[in-house]
Amino acid sequence: VTRLLKAISFIYLEFESVIHKFGFGALNKVACSPEFSKFVDDTAELQHLSLDGLTEKQKMAFFVNVYNLMGLHGCVLSRSRMKPTSSMTSNISFLRKTSYRIAGHTFNMLEVDHAVLRANLSLPEDSILANSVLGQILPKFSKTDPRFKFRLEKPNPLLSFALNPGTKSSPPLRLYSAERIDQELASNARIFLQSTVRLYVRSHPKKVVIPKILDWFRHDFGRTPQLLLRRILCHLPPDMQAELAFLQDRDCTDPIELKVQEYDWSYCYPFQMEAKIASGDHTVQTYKFETENDIILVRETLTESSFAFGVPSAYLKMIVDIRKRELASLIQRITAIQEAKVAPRGFERGWIQRLLRQLHTHIQQVETLMVRFHNYQGDYEGLTFKPSTFKADETLRFIPTNLHVQDMTVQSSERSSDLSSVQKVSKYGIVTFGAPAAHVLRFHHGVGLAQLYSKYESLYELWHRRFAGSRTEVLINHEKLEKEGPQEVPSPFPTRLSSRRELKRSARKAAQVQPLWMIARDLDTLLVETRIRLDHCLPQALAALVSCVYQLFEQVISEKRFYILGLYCKLGILVHFESLLSTYGAENGMLGDMSTSIETLRLFHIQFVPSSQLAHVRMEMMEKADEVEVLLSAPSKPLSSSQLFSSLSSSSLSSQSSSSQEADSSGDHSLLAAFPFAPEIVPPVDAAFLNAEQASSASTVTSTIYKQHHALIQCPMDDALYAQMAREYADEVYSVYPLLFTQGINEQQSIAMRMGETKIQEDINKASVIRLKSYVWDFVEYAKEHDFLSQERFEKIHLDLTELGHIVLRSKREKNTQILPRAADLTRHLEAGRLTSCKSAKDRTSMSVTWEQGRILSQHHALPEDRVAKVTDQMRTTGVRRENAFKNIGKHRFAFNSLQRHLLPGVYRVPKGA
Repeated sequence: VTRLLKAISFIYLEFESVIHKFGFGALNKVACSPEFSKFVDDTAELQHLSLDGLTEKQKMAFFVNVYNLMGLHGCVLSRSRMKPTSSMTSNISFLRKTSYRIAGHTFNMLEVDHAVLRANLSLPEDSILANSVLGQILPKFSKTDPRFKFRLEKPNPLLSFALNPGTKSSPPLRLYSAERIDQELASNARIFLQSTVRLYVRSHPKKVVIPKILDWFRHDFGRTPQLLLRRILCHLPPDMQAELAFLQDRDCTDPIELKVQEYDWSYCYPFQMEAKIASGDHTVQTYKFETENDIILVRETLTESSFAFGVPSAYLKMIVDIRKRELASLIQRITAIQEAKVAPRGFERGWIQRLLRQLHTHIQQVETLMVRFHNYQGDYEGLTFKPSTFKADETLRFIPTNLHVQDMTVQSSERSSDLSSVQKVSKYGIVTFGAPAAHVLRFHHGVGLAQLYSKYESLYELWHRRFAGSRTEVLINHEKLEKEGPQEVPSPFPTRLSSRRELKRSARKAAQVQPLWMIARDLDTLLVETRIRLDHCLPQALAALVSCVYQLFEQVISEKRFYILGLYCKLGILVHFESLLSTYGAENGMLGDMSTSIETLRLFHIQFVPSSQLAHVRMEMMEKADEVEVLLSAPSKPLSSSQLFSSLSSSSLSSQSSSSQEADSSGDHSLLAAFPFAPEIVPPVDAAFLNAEQASSASTVTSTIYKQHHALIQCPMDDALYAQMAREYADEVYSVYPLLFTQGINEQQSIAMRMGETKIQEDINKASVIRLKSYVWDFVEYAKEHDFLSQERFEKIHLDLTELGHIVLRSKREKNTQILPRAADLTRHLEAGRLTSCKSAKDRTSMSVTWEQGRILSQHHALPEDRVAKVTDQMRTTGVRRENAFKNIGKHRFAFNSLQRHLLPGVYRVPKGA
């Protein structure tokens, strides 16, 4: 049996490259090979063996090897095993039909498993089948059966982790010997359990995820979770053993919750071309891909970000005093309006109380959660990240959803060389997180921050457009309301705000039918709403930003490419956000929240400090502030919608060249430039503007100047990593250059295209292309000065930028799948950080990340282009992104139904069964 098992293993390994190229269906080609024909002839010798006189350990090793041998032999001959949608029923049928005649007796795989090896062990427990039904399916030899004498008297429970029937959830395959059977069983159990058991000890109750095999045969180990875990504790990694050490106390009654992985019945190549190691916050997947000339080893790593709670806590600590000052200013301003007696008595009371209560409640929430998150930092109540199912959780409102850092390490070598002699090692990082949005506040009629800002800007502009002749109008409206009493003025805004054009039209209508003091009320209300909403979105975007920048610096420093740090010093850190949100319904509001949050990131700067000097992230306002002029007189023509996305001052990049500053200057006069969080900002709507006595003199004002403040984020860096950084860059303060490209790909985007609601997406992409173009020229100039830009790379950058611009300009009301990959490939050439988002960073994000990784392998590591789709599907089926889905929803599946899958573009389509 040992000789036969080695022979068929060599046959599998010999045809490994064929199986890689043509899939597991190529096993049928194995059956036609002369090597396999010889193997089949040799198996006939099993009929003449004598099993008399075997010891217990000899029988155990013999039948385990026979079981695995039958599995390998049967898979070559069984086409039904090649189907991607294999079920438990079809697999049980396979196990019953696959048999050998040994020593004059016939044994199938089920009989070897349950009548020989597990004869005196428990039946598997299954929630689908009753034990009585299982007893009929799973064989047991009666005492009159001549095969009864071969069953084990004292079986080992670890046998469950030794049998490999060829499914994806099977334990590793190995050869067993009678002399070392106990050590070999323990070794295989350790490998299997360490790759499948995951631990969440900070949750309450403590949660442990176990494989389905262990759940089926749990009574072999212990009837309670505590007993089961105690029995397998010695097979778990040292860190898990330390975390579960309390189980050694036999009086321990601490509650333990067991979660069970689903069993994957689909066929898997038995010699593990890929291997997975998973723990609570860290998942690793490895692959081996062979091309004609090269062997490509790929390692995926997915890690929960350590900044998910610390960065929002630091932001809330910084912003709380600013919001308190704004509340005091608002109270002072409203008091002045009341004393001026411009509005009718009692009419504004409900509005004032609601507005003050809204801002005061927000400040209380900020203070409470700021302290709570600061105390936990790395986790909160057992959550080391915010799962997608907690998107609208009140307590976690400021925490980014599903924030993870993903790395792909690629090692290439020539086929002729030893695998240890690696020719090329490359690392590619990306951060994934749910779109930074105010899910708690919801998205009524698809309105988010961008839409609220646009509404505020339009209303503010129209306020000054009407202001010159306002004195008489204010007095007339005042006298009319005094006579008729307070009346509810119907809102002129439509019930559904789907475009900025409609918003501005609504604002003009509002200005025509409402007195000025009512417009002032609306302006103050919008100001408070936008500030509160920004405080929900911005800490999420900041946590993702810091995670991305830290990942970027970690890679650059470890590779000692310090000239890249010089690039970041001079031009700022280019950070490319990719959005897969649609422009329909609630996701339209999410996109509004996300776009404005990312725009505001320009006002933040990052500095790294050794972790020995700084334990947690710290954030503070800087003395640096830009003076931004806001026009008060009516402009000659309305602001274009694209100005919304270029409204912040270009001087947020202090060292940026003049060409970059000129590119952003078009939006410097927008009111939004003064919005983010500067404490000096006071809305120009106060008693002086509302007082009819001063109206005529105030109409001569043409503009006002606001200060746009910047903020500094101090981030702790591992001492060893910080020590490797070049001295001239260690204490540097780095500015940020954020870009957002967006393209909806789901079925809701199909609806949005039919309804013509894609303008926000088009505006975002056009503005980002303009900003990217200015950065590219500065990058090229710097790269040439420091001699790290080859002619080939320069031409590639120039070509990609030109094509991206053409694609964005041509793309209207369509799912153009070229925008996102073009932008991603280009920004990687520019040494940018990469972040990808959808609503929860679980399904669409996983499709995008795996496709990007496939493209990288093709563009930089000689993977044939026609194999990209197959490699991408393999990553989606067995990679770390599927593990991320399990962490969020408890299932190893992406949440697409058949209609959603059909409406996804082909490159983003999930494989069947995944």
